[in-house]
Amino acid sequence: MTAPTPHTHEQRAEIVELLVEMHERELASNLQGLATQGSFARNEDGPYSDLELVAFLNAMPSDAQWVDREQVYDGMFVDIVWTTKDEYLVRVKEVTPQWYIAGSDHLAPTGVNPKLIDEINAFTPQDLRARCLAEAQKRWPALHEATTKVLNAAAREDTPDLGRLVFAMLEHVLVELAFLNTHAYKSSSTFLEEALGLPQQPGHLPELAAIATDGTYTDHGHVDAAVSAVFAEVTELLEAEGATLAVSELLRLPALPAA
Repeated sequence: MTAPTPHTHEQRAEIVELLVEMHERELASNLQGLATQGSFARNEDGPYSDLELVAFLNAMPSDAQWVDREQVYDGMFVDIVWTTKDEYLVRVKEVTPQWYIAGSDHLAPTGVNPKLIDEINAFTPQDLRARCLAEAQKRWPALHEATTKVLNAAAREDTPDLGRLVFAMLEHVLVELAFLNTHAYKSSSTFLEEALGLPQQPGHLPELAAIATDGTYTDHGHVDAAVSAVFAEVTELLEAEGATLAVSELLRLPALPAA
């Protein structure tokens, strides 16, 4: 097994050149465009960063719309996606449940049809604000559930599991804030840092973040108060934007088929 191995940006660039040559050789005229993505494309890659490449094809195989090939090469995680322009826009740029991280995706041209890559980077979903708010509204019950799990654990002073549950609840909060602020995070490793700089955020978010990052889970009353405050504040922010959250009647059950 090859352990994770550090690489420089220049070393990754050499691997990209090999990948470009391979794609041009093996895909020929079916290759419409080629780009890198992620931290390498932003020139922000660290020693252990992944290398991600997106190949845009004129026509995908008949049994696939999206092919994701993951491998470890020379101790580095390499992810190669094959797709079409239209499928990429639907999966990545449009507002989906994963838009909070996918929507920030920036592609860097490799020299294969840079005009196409520029067009894709310039794409903006229609009705972005309304669609993000709708997604935040759909996710709110899951935040409610994650909050009650923390409150139950704090009430029974379940310190071993409390940290895990606080982190899970905090992640739900960060996702809600991405949609509320129409701000897709650029990396899963920067969620909290980015969220703390957003214009719309719960006032007690720094307090909850400190509990999570400092590991101060033994003060169960403090955890209860901070989690309750953040949940209430996120709820207020959503309602102020017009979101309908709690329901006044239970969903009707679907009719059973006749016997």
